[in-house]
Amino acid sequence: EDLHSLRAVTSRPIHWIDSLDLRADLESVIAYASVLDCVVATATATAVLAGAAGTPVIELAAVGNFVPDINGQDALIGTIHRPRAPVEGDWEHVFRHAQRYLNTFIS
Repeated sequence: EDLHSLRAVTSRPIHWIDSLDLRADLESVIAYASVLDCVVATATATAVLAGAAGTPVIELAAVGNFVPDINGQDALIGTIHRPRAPVEGDWEHVFRHAQRYLNTFIS
């Protein structure tokens, strides 16, 4: 359902690769991530690996985060963008800012 909603918002194809084991085949995760235009994910290893591969990442979270950032970008992996909520649980704010990042990447 979430993938269909994201597709409706972006008017872009959302690809799901059934054969990709996101937990046990990290080399393939990095290889796939390195050829994508952008990755939208929650704070997961997939997001970090994609960012480390140089792919722009929009990391979604409406909670406080211990990871240091500089102007909404991860201080250690600059390709990871974090639209932070001013108040925990403010998903509307997070998604509104994520949409702005996405518009930048796909334009």
